[in-house]
Amino acid sequence: MKVQTLFGPALLAGALLSAPGLAQRFVSLDGGLAPAPPALTAVPAPPGVMGPPCAPILPACPLPGLPAFPPGVIPPSFGGEAIDEATATAYATDGAGLFILATYPGCVVAPPLPLPLWPPGLCGPVGGPPIVAMADSATPGAIWVVNALGIVSLIPVAPGPPLAQAFLPPMIPPPTVTGITFDPATGLLWFTSAVLPMVVSGLAPAVGTFLCAPLPPGPVFPIPTCLAPPWIGVTVNTAVAPGPIPALTVSNGLITADISTGLCTCPVMPPAAIPTTDIDFANIPEPYGTGCGCGPPTIGTAGGYPVLGNAGFTITASGAGPGVVAGALFLSVVPAAIPIAPGCTVLILPPVLFLPPVVPVVPGGPPPCPGTAAYPLPVPAGPPGLVGALVYLQWALFPAGPPGFELSNSLEVAVGFP
Repeated sequence: MKVQTLFGPALLAGALLSAPGLAQRFVSLDGGLAPAPPALTAVPAPPGVMGPPCAPILPACPLPGLPAFPPGVIPPSFGGEAIDEATATAYATDGAGLFILATYPGCVVAPPLPLPLWPPGLCGPVGGPPIVAMADSATPGAIWVVNALGIVSLIPVAPGPPLAQAFLPPMIPPPTVTGITFDPATGLLWFTSAVLPMVVSGLAPAVGTFLCAPLPPGPVFPIPTCLAPPWIGVTVNTAVAPGPIPALTVSNGLITADISTGLCTCPVMPPAAIPTTDIDFANIPEPYGTGCGCGPPTIGTAGGYPVLGNAGFTITASGAGPGVVAGALFLSVVPAAIPIAPGCTVLILPPVLFLPPVVPVVPGGPPPCPGTAAYPLPVPAGPPGLVGALVYLQWALFPAGPPGFELSNSLEVAVGFP
């Protein structure tokens, strides 16, 4: 496709020039402190070095109906969360039910699904014993979970039988397991134990595989000594290309540690009322700057996050004036702030890439600024070197009143693994 032909080289340039940005969130699940319910909180990612608390980048997203539950510092831990990057869906559990937040970071929470709706697999139950951790997967519509018996299951989000099952790597005593994450770059599942000062991996079973035995062992890495026990969560940074040491982050509920650098980082959920129980990275595009025009126009996204192979990723515009009929999307690998007319600022640094074709603007929003537009921007499936690329996008919309056009705000996009 023409768009992919243009977008691929731009991503490659972005990968070569990338510097840390805000287009990624570090999400944590707080078990809640009555009467407050549990909540998902996001801070800029990766968390900063040890020092002042990280400032939340989004308001906490409460999970109403999810009762406060003990955080994962007392084995067996309770609860977990997972974020499906391809669909922008977040999942949370208190160990007994599954809560779904569609189009996260929105906070629309579907009614909980009790885990008994998922029948046992060939190797044992999914729930029953509480689910102690969960992680997203490379299988559409499915997530990884591990329960207090040490049974690792790939379950469909729509309740149904497990798609694959196995047992924990033998190094981890089942009652102490606290965290799970899936690394799509290697096909490994990584685990933490409350009492084991290391992260342990096992090769994830393929769909349709029921080992009913410990996972085939993979690499093991020590947890940095700056992170005190108990260790209660692990996640992989999906915006970091594969390296000799995986980009794993471990939490003890209060602070985190980077396995690849050995550094401890700022608190996982500031200000933490109680220790958090799970952590995750999410490549959520970050808007910045202000547009000019009727609304002024606002840039956004649809179709999930910008992860490799996401053919549905789309850039949107809203808030254009009633006389606007067309929009053009521009891309750069560096942000900027260049005034070009009274109140109008170009927020991406030349040279910029025009992404043809010009698209129609239709009155799909509320008055007095009803103009909306959508531009499909499928993310190539590879190469893996594109992971971590940062690109910047801005709409130009026309015709309009003086100066003859409207500009949206801009969007920083970080490419990651699904």
